[in-house]
Amino acid sequence: MAKRSVAQWNQLSDTQRKRYIGSGRTGSLTGTGSLTPAEVRSYYISGGDLGGGRGYHPPKNAAPRVATEKSSIGMAADNDLNELRKWRKNNAPKWIPKSETVMGDDTAAILSQIGLTPRNWKSANITPNGDGSFTMTITSKRSQRVRRVLLPDSDSVSEVRNLFNQTAREELAPSKKERERLQREWVTAAGNPFAIEFSIQGTDPKATKVVGVVPAGNGKAFQPTRKRK
Repeated sequence: MAKRSVAQWNQLSDTQRKRYIGSGRTGSLTGTGSLTPAEVRSYYISGGDLGGGRGYHPPKNAAPRVATEKSSIGMAADNDLNELRKWRKNNAPKWIPKSETVMGDDTAAILSQIGLTPRNWKSANITPNGDGSFTMTITSKRSQRVRRVLLPDSDSVSEVRNLFNQTAREELAPSKKERERLQREWVTAAGNPFAIEFSIQGTDPKATKVVGVVPAGNGKAFQPTRKRK
């Protein structure tokens, strides 16, 4: 993205600057929270995507945001969990699995916040944050817009990895109907996997290279270790 000038930052209204700073603190601006005002300013000047700091507009068919955030940190009450299950059964995007044997409600709800279908993804890269969580960054084929979501743990990463992998999706899907539905959403009309650059970086803070690149049609399913309620 094109860089911005210091003058452009200074010309922003106080309200807009506070909104960017607040979204940098919460994580909605970049996908990683606890940014200082100086870091938000640097992000703005560097040309970073500002969609998350202009006020929240939920993507079509996205899960309820409050329930999603509470679930992602293990603080969801029964009513939050029921809300997510109801959303997933009735309104979840078609490219997201319906079954918890493939993906938990929390991960499904997080992915729904991306607001872009896989057929329009150019790349999807997952990087560790150093606290056990991971940031998933999606770039679009159609625009310069970048989407970021926060995956809470390695189990969520495994579930996302399996979603990219045709063999894994088929192994984990509980029914023929589910397998066929996901197949339609993750391949081209000719039946070929979407050409998405997908990578997962290791959790070792000393590792600087990508240690896992997953071809869309190969590999075996990773079985998540978390216990579902």
